[in-house]
Amino acid sequence: MCMPELNAGPVPNENDFFRWLLREAVRANPMYVISAALVAYAIEQLMTDLDPQIGKLAGIVTVLGLLHLYEIAALVVATIVLKRRTRGGLDMHGLLIVAALYLGATFIALDELIAIRPTLGLILVPLSLLAAAFKLYWYSRLPGVFFPARFRNVMLVLLGAHSLSPLVNSGALLRGVDPVVSQGYAWLVGWCAFLWVLHLICTETGVRTASPSSLRSDDALPPDPLATRNCGIFAVTIASATSLTHLLVSDWIFDRTYDFARLYPLLIIAAASFVLIRWRNHRAFGFFESALALAPCCFVQYLWREFVVSGQSFNLVTALSPAGQVWAAAIAFYIVLAQGTGNRAFYAGITSSAIVPIWVPLWKQRSGIPYFRALLTAGLGFVSLALGLIVSLYREAWLKKLKS
Repeated sequence: MCMPELNAGPVPNENDFFRWLLREAVRANPMYVISAALVAYAIEQLMTDLDPQIGKLAGIVTVLGLLHLYEIAALVVATIVLKRRTRGGLDMHGLLIVAALYLGATFIALDELIAIRPTLGLILVPLSLLAAAFKLYWYSRLPGVFFPARFRNVMLVLLGAHSLSPLVNSGALLRGVDPVVSQGYAWLVGWCAFLWVLHLICTETGVRTASPSSLRSDDALPPDPLATRNCGIFAVTIASATSLTHLLVSDWIFDRTYDFARLYPLLIIAAASFVLIRWRNHRAFGFFESALALAPCCFVQYLWREFVVSGQSFNLVTALSPAGQVWAAAIAFYIVLAQGTGNRAFYAGITSSAIVPIWVPLWKQRSGIPYFRALLTAGLGFVSLALGLIVSLYREAWLKKLKS
């Protein structure tokens, strides 16, 4: 006698998972990412097999040619697809991210060539920037892509400024300069280029813009990110990451001593970006934003007190050292915040940072100053008295302003 089978419900079709996987693969189209990974592996193998050491140009030229060829192929693919489709979709997002990454990688690949032939770099870097400008312009003209000139210009500034690093350290621009000084110049130009990113944040945040190409027959759907400002934001973010990588790679190629403190000015710029975005989108500061706004002022005091040698004159080496560049970045930080938020109180940070080269040497030599502690505390007492007078005079007005 056979036992009746229990009713366990419908048996799932074993092909459902594979159909779902295939559908997702078609929707997201990972072939572009796979293609980029394969080409990256091919480049790594070329660098190993051809042994592009100093004096051997074959490997470097081959890698540069392959990178440019792949960039052009990606541009052709994007043109064909976007000319036939009204929306980008996930597959086009992946392709354009790959294109942005390889655009930055092309400039990094030039470093090995510049190390061998510095004067050749003076020709190839400008030509590469012109080619990059053309590629970015071409992408901006494709249907469904909102990529205005202000975003493209920031990308070109970042790529160009960080391409100066190998030119400076190879001696193509500066000859007979101490390697520490040339490294300082390279990082100075690098973080100063990010000030244009801060300007872009001031002009773009708080404004809602979209490309007319996103408002078509399918405008009932959410706008594709490629047809909004997100396209430019992602592109600038990728350019920022590849540019920072370029500086680190240049230090390695030219055997420069790596110093993590070189990243401090970039951290200050990143803090300024966060504070500006929060302010311009919400018109308010929370505890975290306020702490970030005070951090550069305090940090520059610490760096100068710890790393600037007592009695050392303020010369070019000091100015280009991490402490000197953090000092300049802190001043730029407060100028940008004052201009970007319209709050003049941020200018006080400039004063606090500017007096560091004066008070730090005096503080380090305080043992030789008679009655130093007594004079210091007495001076602070008079300053506090003056501040108390100011608070008393404007107390009511400030209380009304703080209540509102």
